[in-house]
Amino acid sequence: MGSLTRGQLFVYSLLVTSTVHAQSWQVQLDLSTTQLQEHIDTLVPMGFRPAMISAHETPGGPRFQTAWVNDGLTNWGWISGVNSADYGSFSTAQAGLGRRPVCVSAYGNFPNELYAAVWVNDGVTQWQAMRQMSNADYTTQLSTLSGGGFRPYWVSATGTGANTRYAALWIGDGRTKCEQHNSNSSQFAQTITNYRFSGCRLLCSSGSGAAASPFFAGVWVVWEHPPWESFHEQTLSELQTTASAYLAQGFRPSFINAYEMAAGTRYTSAWEQIPQPSVFTITGQAVPQLAAFDTAVQNFMTARHVPNGVLAVTKNGRLVLARGYTYGPSGWPITRCNAPFRMASLTKTLTAIGVMKLVENGVIGIDQPIRTILDTSAWVDPRINNVTVRHLLQHWGGWNNIAYDPMYHDFEISTALGVPLPTTPQTIFNFMATQPLNFDPGSQFYYSIFGYCVLGLVIEAATGEPYESWMRNHVFLPVQGRSFHTADSLLGFQYPGEPPYWDSYQRSSPCVMGPSAPAITPIQYGGWNIRSLMSTAGQVSSAIDYARVIAAFDTPASSPLLTQPTIDLMWSRPPGIPANANSWYACGWLIQPLGTTGLVRGSGTGQTNGTATWFMRRPDGINWVAMFNSNGALGVPSMSDMGDVIDGAANSITNWPAHDLFPNYALPDAGTFVNVLLGIDTDPIHIEVSDANFDGVADARDVGPYMRQALP
Repeated sequence: MGSLTRGQLFVYSLLVTSTVHAQSWQVQLDLSTTQLQEHIDTLVPMGFRPAMISAHETPGGPRFQTAWVNDGLTNWGWISGVNSADYGSFSTAQAGLGRRPVCVSAYGNFPNELYAAVWVNDGVTQWQAMRQMSNADYTTQLSTLSGGGFRPYWVSATGTGANTRYAALWIGDGRTKCEQHNSNSSQFAQTITNYRFSGCRLLCSSGSGAAASPFFAGVWVVWEHPPWESFHEQTLSELQTTASAYLAQGFRPSFINAYEMAAGTRYTSAWEQIPQPSVFTITGQAVPQLAAFDTAVQNFMTARHVPNGVLAVTKNGRLVLARGYTYGPSGWPITRCNAPFRMASLTKTLTAIGVMKLVENGVIGIDQPIRTILDTSAWVDPRINNVTVRHLLQHWGGWNNIAYDPMYHDFEISTALGVPLPTTPQTIFNFMATQPLNFDPGSQFYYSIFGYCVLGLVIEAATGEPYESWMRNHVFLPVQGRSFHTADSLLGFQYPGEPPYWDSYQRSSPCVMGPSAPAITPIQYGGWNIRSLMSTAGQVSSAIDYARVIAAFDTPASSPLLTQPTIDLMWSRPPGIPANANSWYACGWLIQPLGTTGLVRGSGTGQTNGTATWFMRRPDGINWVAMFNSNGALGVPSMSDMGDVIDGAANSITNWPAHDLFPNYALPDAGTFVNVLLGIDTDPIHIEVSDANFDGVADARDVGPYMRQALP
């Protein structure tokens, strides 16, 4: 049970309660030091425990902020209003009970400062606590403890000038930390913005110093985050409004600290969403013989906290499994098995197929210099004249994706060329004309996103058609696929049924989509321009339709897309790759030869903010495509082993069904499609989210943004 020391009495001036799954939170602000007992007498018998306490000095004496939670944990202790020596003794006693401090607040002037703190026994044993540290001491401890695998999770600053002292808590979990201290208000505000852009969540911040010019300290962590928000330099009234609103929305306070400014008391706080239980919802026809796939995907998503995903599995050209997986709390959007997903770099494989189709038809040559297709006269590096179509397809074009990737430098490109945002593939091509190549074309392999951007321009120049429509008509339609479209960056402009994209770090970013777009946006919704990634990572497709394309290569001799010689060329080992290589990046495919059998496995992967995708084409007739709306985070198992997970499930199947589900997901007529968008058809499971007609009439984009949410 909690401990009460020195008889500090609190009453609360604000009481707001959040109840989420039987967990209640209460917050009290601006409390005096004479009224605690009434508060204790009320809340402790109700099962509440203190989760946070902070204090600050005012001309009228110390004032306190507290947060209480009713979560069933009874092994806790707290203290307030004690000097450094008494705090040290109490802390030692708490450690002897297996408890660790979860917060500490130093207030008043060193060396006569006082302390308030809360301890809990939550099983964490690797922690450190320091107090009475000067700026130099704190800097030293940050470096020393970081080298030992510790990161700060709480900081409290008090005092002024040379008498500024820090109390801080560290935890030894090896997570990456960010930290800033001894910053003025404007510097600290910029740090908050910069760190949030980098995926750092603010855990605690504290103000101290003279009221005319306070200084700030803060600690962050780079980790998977719940939705969160922070506020700074709020008045008491503004904080009360914030607390009421966020508690009502199911958030809890991460911290609340106050400090004195010339204009009066100001508050800094952060709020995080209270976790809610996630449950699985699976759509699509269940196939008992293939239950191993469901188990594998559910285990994969659970371990990595992935909210939405789809899986399509084919066997000998038949769609045998199509499933949509949703792992989220009540109310989270349900994923249909035929939902369109951003496909990230799986777009490259489709672009390569489109280019090879032009090669097969004699429209372009695989070793044709791109200068004969595109206007390269403005390029400053003459080596551009040596770049061929094959070089681009196989990532030997002269650009090092590690050294410089222009695809995510929209602001720089806009400024350099004096053109408005958003960028386009042609804008990026024009910018790269001013830059040198990184190496001689054909001399070495380097993965290049930009190279596939150029291939999209090659397709448009060679065909006279927009990339999207030409690819849809010549790569997807021959296999009855219709969900292929160029994606949209901004939130609210996705296709019907497209999932919400989830960035585990909850990052924000300056928006690159131009003056009509929000200035700041979630990174996955405008932090980069997916439309300028058109032919390299800018498309959406359902896993089912992508599986149609991959299944078209099950029997190369009768493929509806390419002939056997062209397929062999597409999968062939690039010049410069050793003859004994066990894998290589061919033309848009990662190829793995299976010994001396002449058979190959073809695969592809894609990852970007809020997206992770894979496909596998196996020579035993088994193919699969998986797409997810999260690319994972530090501290959770890697997303990169998806191939092994699904292949393992496939290898365990001994009784494959004979059915073919592809006809269940055939293209509806225009009337049916429009009815679905209007909500007239209440069962959209068997409706492709795509164009209504081959000519694009009633396309989802043409219907308008207000209908994009029509499909569940």
